[in-house]
This record gives sequence, structure tokens and C-alpha cells, in this order.
Amino acid sequence: MVGRIGGLLSFALVLTAHPFLKTGNSINLRQSRSSLGRIAGLRRGLESLKTRAKTSAGQSGVPLGRSDMADIPTIDMADIDLDGLKTACKDIGFLAIQNHGIDLHLANRVLKASTHFFDKDFKLKSELVVGDMQRSRGYEMSPEHVAYMNVGHPEVQDSQGYEPSSRAGIVNERFCIGPKYCPDKFRYTREKELFYPDNVFPADDTELQALSEELYSQMTNASRRILQALALCLGEPHLRFCPDNCTTHCSNMQIANYPSQLWEDFNRPLRVKAHADSGTITLLIRQKTSEVTPTGGLQILSKDGRWLRAPPLEEGAILVNIGNLLTVWTGGSFQSTKHRVSNPVWGENSRRLSIAYFQKPSPDTWIYSTGSSEREGVRARDLMRVGILDKLISEKGMTNEEARHEYHRMMKSPYILGSDSL
Repeated sequence: MVGRIGGLLSFALVLTAHPFLKTGNSINLRQSRSSLGRIAGLRRGLESLKTRAKTSAGQSGVPLGRSDMADIPTIDMADIDLDGLKTACKDIGFLAIQNHGIDLHLANRVLKASTHFFDKDFKLKSELVVGDMQRSRGYEMSPEHVAYMNVGHPEVQDSQGYEPSSRAGIVNERFCIGPKYCPDKFRYTREKELFYPDNVFPADDTELQALSEELYSQMTNASRRILQALALCLGEPHLRFCPDNCTTHCSNMQIANYPSQLWEDFNRPLRVKAHADSGTITLLIRQKTSEVTPTGGLQILSKDGRWLRAPPLEEGAILVNIGNLLTVWTGGSFQSTKHRVSNPVWGENSRRLSIAYFQKPSPDTWIYSTGSSEREGVRARDLMRVGILDKLISEKGMTNEEARHEYHRMMKSPYILGSDSL
């Protein structure tokens, strides 16, 4: 959809009310070198996202052949090929990482423990909903999946011996955790509620909590190493994308359950609709069964508008992709790429689980492109979904539901970039 990603980021810039912006879709160019540099730096990143949005416009229905496979390079963190890393981030925005420091045996234990949680009754899982499923904590489902589940599927609900979530018509459900502690500087601020809400866990399952927290810590450390490598391959200081935000970050880890789909339904929404991640980088651990399935699963949008399957990874590797924040932060040098999770051929044993870690800097981090300064940037909070929704509610007076609809409407509009006012 044209301008989907660019529209979101542009709208975020409007909401921040920076000096170089004025109300509406036009720009007030002050006659100062810093303002011009600010616009030029952010424009490179935002225009890059707009180009990607144009490429993917109208492509969500492109058929996928079984032989269509994305070419994702593998980077070894023990012996980093900086040129290869840079090329991957520029061209496709996806890469496989070896020697990342994450214990994949621990990850498998997390997946096993989470299965027990997801197989509980929906009412019990709903007790762990945080912030109307908008805070990346506890139990969550996307609005389109809630709506689909609420339609009701009695012929499946009456079946016995199947996964409870399958019988309930659930397409995708998630369990999310974030930082264990809120940084002192945000303890008594709005950011505490928005970006650092308390984690919640099932009261009767201490194993899931212990395993999840340990895996979250390992993925946090791995993301720090990867961000430092990404800075080095651009010739930047190794802490360029990881200053203090790696200690006060608001990253979240998401365990996703995709229940078996027991009947054919062409109106069923995708397991995950097409999108680009909003943070800096995403680390993904998939079940091996997800990698060899001939239909369904993770798909990546190519530059020529084709949906390509994510390939099986080498033993011990994880998948990493670039997010929108890093695209803006690098002035468009690194590309975030749209991806989705398509539905499998319906039938038993089509259940899949995965673990994703979304690295997000401290909400007060200044996002500015190379050659600019902090004073020429935009706050990370204003480029994050939670921050945008908060502004719609607190400054525009919208209800939660109104803000959600407005947010999705803004995602579909080009706003500043669409009007070519940059």
C-alpha cells in the first residue's frame, strides 16, 4: 500500500511539532543550516521507506511459488565480514547470524513451556492482558484476529482432541515480556506506563518466567553486539546505534503461537499481515518445522514486488532484519523490508511457534542521520507505535478505539511524503 510506512513516520514527525514543521502537510524551512541539515538527513531515511512502500503497493496478493526463495546471506559474529554485512543491510534488510551468543536449547525450552500456556482456556489467558493489548506485555492478539475469533466456528469448537486455540478459531496469539526494571529517569513519568509496564506471568508457571527472562537477557546482549557491528560497517563509532539506549532500552520479546488451521476459510486473515518492524533490529528464532514447510510461513517482499519464502537456516543460526528506526537513523543506508507470515494449507499439525526480539532504544533517544547532530533529530518515542497512539489520545482527545483506527488510517496515507512537500 503506497505510503504505508512512510506515512506512519511522516505523521510521527508532524506530531512531534519540531521547529521545522508547521501544522498541516507543509514545511516551514527556517533559514538556518541546522534546520536544513535536519530535514535532509531525515528525508533520506523517510524517502527510503516511501520507496519501499511504493514497491510493495498492491502486492499483498502476489502468488508464491514453492521454489521462490529469498537469498539471505549468513554473517558469522566470530569473524565478521563487514562488507557482507553492509551489503545485506542495504539490499535485502534480512540476514542470518551465526555465533550470536543465544542458547538455542534454552529457546526450545521456552517454546515448550509457552505451549502449556497457549493451550489454556482463552479466559485464563485473557487474565494476562496488559494495556488493552497495546503494551507488548502479557497476552496479546491483533485486532483482526480477535474479530475473526469472535465470528465463531461451532463445527470446530465441538471437536475434541485438537488444540484449544484451534477450536476457538485463533489465528495468532502472543505472550510478550520487556525489561525487568524501569530506568530511574522514567520511574515517575508517562514513559513508565507506555514503554516500561511491568511484566506479567502465569501464577502457576514459574518455569515460563525463569526461562523467558534468561532468554530475554541473552537476546538483549546479542542485539547489542549486532548493533555495534552495524555501526562499524558504516564506519561509525561502535556505539553509534547503541549508546545508553542499550541499558535503558524498551525492547520486547514476543513468543508467538500459530495454532493449527483445521478448516479451509478464504476469509481467514493472515497469521501476520504485511508490515515492516518499527524498531532498530529484530532477532527471530523459528522452529525447524517452520523452515521446511512447503507452504505458509515467513515471506519477504523482494524489490521487484514478489513474496519470497524465508529459506531454511544453517544449524545454529538465527534470523535478523532491519527495522524502520534504523532506516531513518542511517539516512536510508540500511533498508527495512516488508514481510508477513502466510497461512499454511489447512489441516492437522500445522501449528507453529516462534520467538522474536524487537530491539527498541530508550524512548528519549535522539534519532538522527549520519552527519547530523542530536539537535537535528526526532525522539525515538515519536517514531514508535505506542508513542504515536499516546499523542493521539493525550493531545487529540481520542479514545483508545478512535486512536487505534486513526493510527491505521494514517498508516494508509502518504501525509508529508505523499504530498512531496519534502
